[in-house]
Amino acid sequence: MTEPWESNARRMVKELGSVPAPIASAMRSVPRHWFVPSGLEDRAYNDEPIPLSNDYATISAPHMVAMQLEAAELGRGGKLLEIGSGSGYLLAVASHLVGPTGHLVGVEVDAGLAMRSRATLARLGVDATIRIRDGRESVPEGAVFDAVIVSCASSTLYPAWIGALADGGRLVAPIGSATEQALTTYRRTGDGGTTAVGPACRFVPLRPHI
Repeated sequence: MTEPWESNARRMVKELGSVPAPIASAMRSVPRHWFVPSGLEDRAYNDEPIPLSNDYATISAPHMVAMQLEAAELGRGGKLLEIGSGSGYLLAVASHLVGPTGHLVGVEVDAGLAMRSRATLARLGVDATIRIRDGRESVPEGAVFDAVIVSCASSTLYPAWIGALADGGRLVAPIGSATEQALTTYRRTGDGGTTAVGPACRFVPLRPHI
């Protein structure tokens, strides 16, 4: 029997329009209402960002999550690092793309958000590691990733993010001012890389550890 949220998730994905089939399937499989604050569940399947339980963080709009994951080009067994992992929703969707042999790590500066996302991801059976730390710093455990997704606005691509990429890996980040950015994709190639500037977007600013 179909749960009500599953029908809502299907409607949400359909309304997004053109989404790659693996990402559409993954988004239909994740109960987004689990990731929003209590009292806002009725907005969970709208294509809009939703504020989390503080004055600066949000869960990104579904269309933006789809765009980030499409740009990251994750496949089965892929390794993903998300900077500013917030509620954990993007990692939950990504878990369906990388499968059981994938590796997911989130970095979140807000300890409360990190703890709640750990609990929600564990409830879903998603194997992801969430680190509480400044997202500008060196990568957790010195790991190397196929993709790094930054879910907060930054004025630059920090060296630690680029250094975390495997050869051919992709870094997807909203680069610009605090009020407007462009979704930027950097592909690491050998000792250098190439950068492509995508559509305008608006994310909350990256926050340093306090």
